[in-house]
Amino acid sequence: MSNKSLTKEGIKGAVWRTSGSLLKIVAQFVMLAVLARLISPVDFGYVAFIMILVGFTDLFSKMGIGGALIQMDDISDRQIRTGYSLSLVFGVVLAISFYFITPYLAVFFNMEQIIDGLHFFAFMFPLKSLNSVSVALLNRDLRFDVAEKITLSSFVFGYALVSIIFAIFDYGYWSLLYGQLAMLAVSCIYASIYHFPKFTFKWVKSEVNELLFFGSGFTFNTTLGYFSDTIDNLVVSKFIGAQALGIYSKAYQLYAIPAGIFGGVYDSVMFPILAKRKSDEAKLRDFYFFSISLCLLFLMPMGVIIALNAELIIKTVLGPGWEEAILILQILILSLPFRFGYRINRSFLKSLGLVYKGVVFEVIFFLSTAVFSVVGVKLYELPGLAIGVLSSSILFFMIVFVYLSKLLKMLGKLNWALFKDLLLYNIPILAICWWLSYSFDLPIWALLLISIMLLPVFFFILFRKKSVVLTEGNIVLYNQLVSNLPKPVSKILNKVQRKIESIIGKIGAKK
Repeated sequence: MSNKSLTKEGIKGAVWRTSGSLLKIVAQFVMLAVLARLISPVDFGYVAFIMILVGFTDLFSKMGIGGALIQMDDISDRQIRTGYSLSLVFGVVLAISFYFITPYLAVFFNMEQIIDGLHFFAFMFPLKSLNSVSVALLNRDLRFDVAEKITLSSFVFGYALVSIIFAIFDYGYWSLLYGQLAMLAVSCIYASIYHFPKFTFKWVKSEVNELLFFGSGFTFNTTLGYFSDTIDNLVVSKFIGAQALGIYSKAYQLYAIPAGIFGGVYDSVMFPILAKRKSDEAKLRDFYFFSISLCLLFLMPMGVIIALNAELIIKTVLGPGWEEAILILQILILSLPFRFGYRINRSFLKSLGLVYKGVVFEVIFFLSTAVFSVVGVKLYELPGLAIGVLSSSILFFMIVFVYLSKLLKMLGKLNWALFKDLLLYNIPILAICWWLSYSFDLPIWALLLISIMLLPVFFFILFRKKSVVLTEGNIVLYNQLVSNLPKPVSKILNKVQRKIESIIGKIGAKK
């Protein structure tokens, strides 16, 4: 496929992923608003702990086979069959291990009440393993539209619908477990229509080694990243308890939703595209700077606005009884640009084939998150934990950013311009808003009004004439994006762009 075709397919994929993610966010908010009023924080804490163990084991049940199939230049039908067979074997072995080992972990973390739930989940691993390969093959084929339809339909008609029905009948945390089973069932049925699992146990050693070499590094790397992302939950479970974990997990979920929109799109769409362009250093450099500049200068203002309106968000979505989550969300959301930034970094490391180099960075991230989380929770409980997570996210982002900047030979002048925008504009505005909200104990309506007034300020900073976003390379990528969008959307964006240029031109002329 040509570079032009790859770009066009990547943009179409990004449109599908973004559209699907936005719809999923609406579904998540509706689901949270309903379930938070039907299920207690303790039950949410139980499920959050179960999903930590499930997520960890799930990484090994897949063993990175899907990622390996995406990364290969060419794959045969036999390799696909081998991939399915290996995934099935890993899924069965880990289901048995999960069934017998996780109860001991539940006791260690003071979660004895959920042992039956852990046993229930063990039987899902073989299906999850097979489904991961089918979805990976869809992504390899650049069928992002189908993959997104699967994700959205399984969430809405599986997880959300079934969980709410069982919660109404007072099934407690089991409501969410039954929802997980329904989501998996819908996803498996849908994905199998396009890539039905096929098996062979006549394995060729070279093919198995090729799959496992990338897969093992991919899995080890991803596992470290997973632990880095969940160690804070384990710290809460061990040192505070299920009630606090339920509160923290919901605040974290609200914080992760906007990061998940962009991060999920980037990971699933850009990884296959970038993997095919790993030899084109100039194009990778353009992609990277475009991604990082928009990430930091767009998501930091978004984080400020969400932090200002955290009380409104918590009371609207979760309802009464969740007030402790307000401060946690306000702290966590400040790491939004850095959370998405390290998702970008991870995607570039994977696409460049630097899987084992990524392991080194993930070890640093895991250790820093573990240390900062324990120290934070010991000093200030949940708020201290949130500060620890924020600090670790910033540290990890900066370390990998410096490494990739050197590797891709990004100009130091551009990097300085990027961080100058942050230091001179975004961070001072953040500090002022934070001081105002806490010094004067402003009501919800006043904070909402300040947020509305800040929107044009942030917009001007982002798109002013000397903004780092408006570099020549970024403008080329932006125009490619707009030109490949659906025509109605493209026309609207072009009109908005011309209007912005006109306003900025008039402001510049007055100066």
